[in-house]
Amino acid sequence: MNKKFKCVKCKSIDEVFYVKSYNLKICKHCFLDFFRKRVKEAIEKFNMFSLNDKVAVAISGGKDSVALARVLKDLGYNITLFHINVGIKKDDYSEKCQKVVKTLAEQEHLPLKIISLAEEIGVDIKTVSKAMKKEICSVCGMVKRYILNREAKDFDVVVTGHNLNDEASLLLKSFMFWQDESIRRQYPLLAEYGSLKRKAKPLIFCYESDTKLFCDVLNLPYYSQPCPFRGKSYVVFKKNNTEIGKRNAVMQLNIL
Repeated sequence: MNKKFKCVKCKSIDEVFYVKSYNLKICKHCFLDFFRKRVKEAIEKFNMFSLNDKVAVAISGGKDSVALARVLKDLGYNITLFHINVGIKKDDYSEKCQKVVKTLAEQEHLPLKIISLAEEIGVDIKTVSKAMKKEICSVCGMVKRYILNREAKDFDVVVTGHNLNDEASLLLKSFMFWQDESIRRQYPLLAEYGSLKRKAKPLIFCYESDTKLFCDVLNLPYYSQPCPFRGKSYVVFKKNNTEIGKRNAVMQLNIL
């Protein structure tokens, strides 16, 4: 939080945040309203779901999915949280994530279903990865999608916390390696197909820094450490995307 300035939204003199992604000096209350409006705009623009739909929220315990759960609650949607514990033992990662999710569900009075991979198939994700001879990150995503689609069979839509930074990084990666299938499927809303439920990304207009700020302002619990097995290519492209964003922010400040 910065020194006291005039909020560009309500014009009050208060402690404000500088939201560099939008070049805004905005107070706490106006930022929360601004964030909620960005999410609602995405939902309505792409006709993701309605207030009457049953919405399954895939929640990992990180800032993005935590922010998504709270903002959908604030907007009045009918949501249920789904957390899949894949059994990552390194740094007690999975257990710490699950603890955060349970704390959030209790704090926000939200229904929560926890699915344990070890209880499902008797082994953790690392063992599955070795058996399939594939990178843990890709196997984890595939397993989560399968389980979530099965568990959410009675829901109208599955939503995930992918933000604008995630989508930009994935798009850059897809173009660099010309992964045409990935490019075709990269859209804020994917229609139901076969056993796959309709999937939506309500945070598509929100930057990663926005979701962190939203959680911090509301003092929401989230696990801040990255997955110890996240894919190497994902890290590289996410880092490049972040650096580009920082340079743009510096350019804006210089112009001002």
